[in-house]
Amino acid sequence: MIIPIDKNAIFPYSLKTDVDEPKTIFKLGYLNSQQKAALSIQANKLTKENNEPSLWMFSIIRLGLKGWTNFKLQDGTDYEFKTDELVLPGFGTFTVMSDDCFAAFTLEQIAELSGKLLEINYLSKDEKKS
Repeated sequence: MIIPIDKNAIFPYSLKTDVDEPKTIFKLGYLNSQQKAALSIQANKLTKENNEPSLWMFSIIRLGLKGWTNFKLQDGTDYEFKTDELVLPGFGTFTVMSDDCFAAFTLEQIAELSGKLLEINYLSKDEKKS
């Protein structure tokens, strides 16, 4: 029996370097087949134009990061999770994390979050155990 993906499933994730309590929790989600296809096409365009294979990380985070909790500015106020509508011709309109939010992350944090999203969305259960 095939079970459809739960498009509303959220996987809470804390960065490995986040050792303080309470931790910042990032809400990671599944990408549906349209989003995966669009991500592939978008990543291919970005990497061909810029010759930088790591640029796909930004696209998978825009599509897969659904929010966060306990992400604070220096003054203790919450760092707002903002969204935009992304229209990908032939695939539809998606609600994605705003590009403005990337200003809060280091490249290392982006790499870790995108790696976890890749694991959640592309690796089989057997591959995840390895």
